[in-house]
Amino acid sequence: MSENKIIKIIKSYFPNDWEKDYGNDCAYIKKHNMLITKDLLVEGTHFLKDYPIEAIAYKSLAVNISDVVSDGGIPKFVILGIGFNKENEEKVELLFENYLKICKKNNIRIIGGDLVFSPIFFISVTCIGYSNSPWLRKNVGKNDSIYISGPIGGSYKGFKEIKEKGVDLNNKFVLAHLFPPIRIKKINNINKKYKINAGIDISDGLIKDLLKLSLESNKAILIEFDKIPFFTGLSDEDKFESMFWGEDYEIVFTSSDNITDRGIRKIGRVINEKTGLFLKKKDKIIIYNRLEEIEKKGFYHL
Repeated sequence: MSENKIIKIIKSYFPNDWEKDYGNDCAYIKKHNMLITKDLLVEGTHFLKDYPIEAIAYKSLAVNISDVVSDGGIPKFVILGIGFNKENEEKVELLFENYLKICKKNNIRIIGGDLVFSPIFFISVTCIGYSNSPWLRKNVGKNDSIYISGPIGGSYKGFKEIKEKGVDLNNKFVLAHLFPPIRIKKINNINKKYKINAGIDISDGLIKDLLKLSLESNKAILIEFDKIPFFTGLSDEDKFESMFWGEDYEIVFTSSDNITDRGIRKIGRVINEKTGLFLKKKDKIIIYNRLEEIEKKGFYHL
């Protein structure tokens, strides 16, 4: 059973008033303007045994921070759960040394958690943030344009490089995979200047994540391949494949305002068609309207 089908079943059991079928990156507690998200990272599934501990620490926080940011929030607190065995004891101490650096830099506090002995090394992260007006996926407007916070494809290429050659921290693509962007400041500035309606971070691939926005809001979205910012040095094949791969963690958001700020790129718009994602590549338009068809092609971690 696909992740998407499991999520739909869960949401049928536990419906809420802030989302429809496909949900958001965070739970939203309206009474307290609170955003809460959780991710679980498992060795062998989300990171390899020989990954540098500083990269594991960074990424385990970054993916959660990104969820809060993509819902228009400011991350403030983290709760951690670590599973480890004797082989990983030294890693755990180094993990928290790096957590301290990352949290100080991003004005985030670790406020609790749990440690447990486990045959598999894993990290569970809960991130808590706040927003007076969250960017709910169901709120894409009929006159909205689609914006992205930075280039994609570097993580896809970096993962390929790691698999072929190992971890090389002098390789810009490897760094893009191990140390994805944390866009707190950039997105907070945009949120102060413009009316943003909906957002999502690119964790499962640009195509799949934008289709989630389309389905949740019941809007059709058109994006243009030539307007998408990609990492320099990617082949055309890498560029196309990376849109289905994920782990870029750039933020995609929608607004009816004309946003021209540095580092923000307009890549498409909402169109008057049946719900789905329309990709314009040269003179051809490719239509995606089912998450299942993308999941067959997309990213399933390691």
